[in-house]
Amino acid sequence: MRLHRLELRGIGPFATRFTIDFDRLSVAGIYLLDGPTGSGKSTIIDAITWALYGSVAGGEDSTSERMRSTHSDPNLESYIDLVFTVNSGTYRVRRTPSWTKAGNKNPTNVTAKLWKLYEGALESGDIDSGVLLENKAAGTGVAITELIGLNRKQFVQTIVLPQGKFAEFLRLNSSERTGLLEQVFGTELYRRVAEKLAALASTATEEVKSAKRAFAFSFDNLLEGAPLSKDRSEILRSAGVSLAAPEDASSLLGEIDSLQREVVSSHEAATLARSRAAAGLEQAHQALLREKDLAARVAARSILLERSDLLNKEATEISDLEAALDSDHKAQQLLARVEAAEEAERTVAGAHAELRQSSEITPEEVDEATLSSLEELQRAMNSLSGSLAELEKRETELSGARDQQSSDAKELAAVQRQLQKSVAAADPLPERISEARRKHEETAALFAGLAGAQAGLREAEGRSRKFADLARVRDSIAQSEAAVGRKLESFRAAKAEHDRLTEAWIASTAANLARELHDESPCPVCGSLDHPSPAPATDSLATLQDVRGAEKLRRRQEAELQKARTSLEALRATAATMEGDLAGLTAEEATGQFEEARAAVSAAQESGIRASQYAETIASLTQRNSELLTQAAGLREEVTALTTRMAERARRIATDEDQLTERLEGFASVQERRRAHEVALAAKNRELAAVRSWLQATHASTARQRELSKVLKASDFATGPDVRAALIAPNQASLWKERVSGHKQEVHDVLRDLASPEISSLTGTEEAHVSQAQEAREVAAQRHEAASAVAATSGVAVDQVTARAERVRDHLRLWAQAKDSAGPIVRLAGLANANSEFSFTRTALPTYVLSQRFKLVVEQANQHLAVFSLGRYELVSTEEREKGSRAQKVGLGLEIIDHAGDATGDVRRATKSLSGGETFYVSLSLALALADVVCSENGGIQLDTLMIDEGFGTLDESTRDQVMQVLTSLATNGRAVAVVSHVEELKKMIAEQIVVRPLPDGSSSLEVRA
Repeated sequence: MRLHRLELRGIGPFATRFTIDFDRLSVAGIYLLDGPTGSGKSTIIDAITWALYGSVAGGEDSTSERMRSTHSDPNLESYIDLVFTVNSGTYRVRRTPSWTKAGNKNPTNVTAKLWKLYEGALESGDIDSGVLLENKAAGTGVAITELIGLNRKQFVQTIVLPQGKFAEFLRLNSSERTGLLEQVFGTELYRRVAEKLAALASTATEEVKSAKRAFAFSFDNLLEGAPLSKDRSEILRSAGVSLAAPEDASSLLGEIDSLQREVVSSHEAATLARSRAAAGLEQAHQALLREKDLAARVAARSILLERSDLLNKEATEISDLEAALDSDHKAQQLLARVEAAEEAERTVAGAHAELRQSSEITPEEVDEATLSSLEELQRAMNSLSGSLAELEKRETELSGARDQQSSDAKELAAVQRQLQKSVAAADPLPERISEARRKHEETAALFAGLAGAQAGLREAEGRSRKFADLARVRDSIAQSEAAVGRKLESFRAAKAEHDRLTEAWIASTAANLARELHDESPCPVCGSLDHPSPAPATDSLATLQDVRGAEKLRRRQEAELQKARTSLEALRATAATMEGDLAGLTAEEATGQFEEARAAVSAAQESGIRASQYAETIASLTQRNSELLTQAAGLREEVTALTTRMAERARRIATDEDQLTERLEGFASVQERRRAHEVALAAKNRELAAVRSWLQATHASTARQRELSKVLKASDFATGPDVRAALIAPNQASLWKERVSGHKQEVHDVLRDLASPEISSLTGTEEAHVSQAQEAREVAAQRHEAASAVAATSGVAVDQVTARAERVRDHLRLWAQAKDSAGPIVRLAGLANANSEFSFTRTALPTYVLSQRFKLVVEQANQHLAVFSLGRYELVSTEEREKGSRAQKVGLGLEIIDHAGDATGDVRRATKSLSGGETFYVSLSLALALADVVCSENGGIQLDTLMIDEGFGTLDESTRDQVMQVLTSLATNGRAVAVVSHVEELKKMIAEQIVVRPLPDGSSSLEVRA
């Protein structure tokens, strides 16, 4: 993978838009991300990781919330736009963090889009065109993982080595390193396979046990339901309990077959007895039915004869009811004519009363001519009503005009007062605006010197920091001088001890030879087997081994002394260089210059604030002056409009008053005259309606009487009252009809039933014997019930024994199947999980896979480490049991072999004993090795980018040179290597740089130097 272009805006400390061209930076293969601590160097790496995966490089202990800059314009969207190339092509991803726009309550969601750019898009600069692959955040992260071939954790282990995570792999214990390697290499599959096999084996074993328990339960259930003697039941139960394997059950199955045959034979005999009892019960039941039928028919004949006599006695009454119902039917047909004539007479009476109340005209005087005269008078009065309504409307409008004239006069006075205030407020504003502009120019001129003042402050800060650094170096020199003194004393003591032991050894050579003489052994000097006078022992006895041990100690103390002196000389040289850079400047002078520079920056910043305030004052006063002038012009226009409108309204009022006075005719107002006219019109309308109603009612009554006389002549009735007298109430008529109909139906039913064959065949002398037949049936039923109970019990026994015996056979078969199928999976799970019963190596499958990968990583890391440490250090894996595991030791522990650790040879020690610089380059070796192995494990993924964000400040000059040589070699082999550091020496070594600088407001700027 290779990065080409990064554009960001409103991200972390970067408030505005910045662009990084990685292709320009990577021409030499290696570039530097430079800037003070906290300025935002790591934010660039986080931005790259977040653009690709939606989370920052720091991982779970960091947060993506810091992606949105707190320094950004609240209305401006933040974004990260990244262009990169992998084997399949060149891609562009754009991702925006969540942010809340000014004025909104709810934040926007995170967005992401992924394009594949057309071939040649980078060369032409046309990165805005391409094929859109994803437009959702979740889908974009998944697609990029597939394109790169690495997930986020693998990415920060192979491409980005982030701050705080650099030495993580070195510091982990074996179990923690196991989890990390599983994620990096994807070997958690093997762990899941082993766990799945163990779970399947456990399930299979439990299924075998469960199948055996099910067989035992079904066998016990069979014995409990079978008709067996106690002795035979105990024998069978003991045979079932002692059964160890399903293949041993042949004799037990034979006993079960014998039991089934016995139960079936007993049930067949009981079934035959039940059939015979059922036949006897059926015969007794039929005899009982015959006797009950005879008794019922004799009783029915007696009841029908009694009912026939009663119906004959009611026949006369029923005939009278039929005649009354016929008269009611005929009267109902004439009732509507009678009611119409009566209603017409009532209408005439009502019209007569209304006429006497509404008019002085008598009924005899009313005719069509009278009606016509009244209608003409009504039309004239209606016409006058319309004229009076129009005059009343004009009278109302005149009153409103007078009120509006008074309101406009008040408004005119108020507008004139407001106009005077606006003019008075606007008069002093031009002079105030001129004064504010003068002060703004003065403060703006002072603020223009801010950049120079800030540059001077940065130089003063640098000098102050150099004094602090010099003080620390001088402290280190004092400590180093003390250390040299201690090393010198140790060396002198070791040398004196070595000299003393050498002299003692030389002096005691004869005594040492004498101690080694033995009888029958030749003397190493003369060869004699006799030793008559061996040399006596001396007081200062020493051996050659003692001398050699003292010599090793002396050499080690001498080496440590030389190392301490070299370090002291280096510190003194550094102090001399720093003192030369300060050129005789004292700490007090540097402090004074710093305070002066800070005061100059503060004064310039304060001037900028005042200039901004004066600019706001100018804008405010100018806007206020414009508003007052505009307001005065509008008020003048409003005064003119009001004056013109009031003069025109006064002329209209005078004209309307003259016209209305002519039409009052003695009334105080048009409204009063119109009300009096409406009263007279209402009276005339009532009189006209009464005359019209009277004429209509008399005509209708005459017509209804003629119609009634005509229909009465053709009926059985003489007058209307005769018709009403023949009517029957509806409820009563309904009851009579039901009674007549019921009587006729009952007569018909009685005659029909008496003529039926079962009744007409009787003579009246027959006699039934029901009780004797009932007793005989009960005896037969008791016999059948007893036989049925015996047969049912035996049938239930057959069903139970058959079903339970079949279940026993089924469970036996399932037990055998479970045992056969469990064997292979149990053996396979034992091998995968290092079960001692199956595994000879006691090494679990996931442990074996990880140990092989780890060996590759350690071998690759030692190639880099040999260069970094000049052959001194070598990593070696150790056997370390996984916490909580009984399996073989994992072999993922790490120790360091120090080839110069002791005069006697190599020394193995824990990686925790490494110094800060040593930890850095050992961790770097592991990181580079891990990257190489991950690449090969992922199908040869080409990783053309490496970013290192930690640790260069812990290295001494020599080691730093070695590390830079390795990184430079990586760059010359095609990788683009980014180093994140603020170490001064790296600025001199690396020409291409991304320089991040903090700004006074807390944000940061970014500059690419390539």
